[in-house]
Formats: sequence, C-alpha cells, structure tokens
Amino acid sequence: MDTNVLIALIAGTALVLGQIVQSFLSRAQAKSDLEGDLELYKALPAESTAKVDLLTDIDRRIYNRIRKNSATRYVFGIVLSVLLLVTGVWFGYLWWGEANWYRWAFGVLAVGLVVFGLVGVSIYASKKERGPDGLEVRRDTES
Repeated sequence: MDTNVLIALIAGTALVLGQIVQSFLSRAQAKSDLEGDLELYKALPAESTAKVDLLTDIDRRIYNRIRKNSATRYVFGIVLSVLLLVTGVWFGYLWWGEANWYRWAFGVLAVGLVVFGLVGVSIYASKKERGPDGLEVRRDTES
C-alpha cells in the first residue's frame, strides 16, 4: 500500500474519532453548564430580575435536550436509499463496461438511482422526531 494512502487513511480516521470524542465531551459540558445554572438560580434572591430570564433559559435548554434525545433515524428509509445507491453504482459499472446499443439505458438508470438514493439518505439519515411512518413530525412552536 502506498504511504500517501496510508497517511490519508490514518488522518481521516483520526478526524472521525476526534469528532466522536468532541461530541461526547460537549454533551458532558452542556450537562455541567445546566447544573451550574441551576445552582446559580437557587442562589439568586427572590426579587432578582435575572431570575426569570435564567429560568426561561434553563427551561429552553432542558426542552431542547429532551427533544434531541427523542429524535430518531428512519432505518428502513436509510436501508432502501443505500440499496438504491448500490444499484445505481452497479448500473454505472454496467454502463462503463458495455458497448452495446442499450448502454444509454444503463447510464440513465445509474444516474436516476444514484440521485434517488442520495435524496433518500439526506432525508432519512438525519435525526428528527418521527412518527410511526418514518416522516418528520412537525410541531407548532407558537404558543
């Protein structure tokens, strides 16, 4: 294996692992920040005007944390999208290797399947609050 490829693989793996560790550390930091703000809220005098604003901020962060923890990915949509991508790549391979009159059909199928696969992955792979059908549940934020 070429040393440039090996160095690139090691660097890419290090970047991915760094992002995973940073994600875990940021969750712990958010929790400790929330605990610190709760202690600050308890320490403020009752007549303080900042107490209401601090409580509103704490409520908002707790609500966002609960909402983020209830978010899921739609596994069936992801699997189907990846299957479309793989099939599109396979048709692209057939398009590349064939020299017959129906080669254009392989190219059209390859492009269409890859586009649908990429769109599906972009829709279903993100973590969102989803209903039983896998579609995103939209909540009215106005109260």
